Amino acid sequence: MTKTKRNYVIAVLAAVSVTVAAYIILLQRSERFHEVSLESGTELFSIDPADIKIFKFDTQTFLLLANRREKGKNGFDIEISRKNGHPVEQCQGGGVFISLLNTFATIKAMQSSEAVTNSEQYTISIGTVLIGDYSALEPSQWRFMASSDKATVVANDGMQMFIVNVPYSAFQTLIEGCTRLSL
Repeated sequence: MTKTKRNYVIAVLAAVSVTVAAYIILLQRSERFHEVSLESGTELFSIDPADIKIFKFDTQTFLLLANRREKGKNGFDIEISRKNGHPVEQCQGGGVFISLLNTFATIKAMQSSEAVTNSEQYTISIGTVLIGDYSALEPSQWRFMASSDKATVVANDGMQMFIVNVPYSAFQTLIEGCTRLSL
């Protein structure tokens, strides 16, 4: 092998080594990002309830879509589809619905993030909540699950799971549909 070819091979190997090292550093930082420790009471998500434009709750058998008619007002048009053939429900969101919006407007961690390391104990899939406002930002989306006794609710933001302040009963009220949400 000529000296020029050897120098070329050495330069290529050095470049590959630098690229691999940079990738490993980025991967380590990424993994550390997912291990961020949060104290109990830390806000994971917060929005002024008056700024909520859209609220969507989706499960395997149920879809609720609520749109605010006018920014800053309490009027929401709600449409509920049950995926088992029931007719679509439509109503105006009342005080019960507004109260639930306030519940979902601030999602807090109830225990440090280390407390949710084994997702196998959260066997009840509740559904996904999407909340959007009037800004150009993408809506926030959370997947909720509960423990088998429904005493603990966890939220997954796509990266990490947290035990949260949203009670299981809030989801049950949503599923009751217009007969409850229009009050």
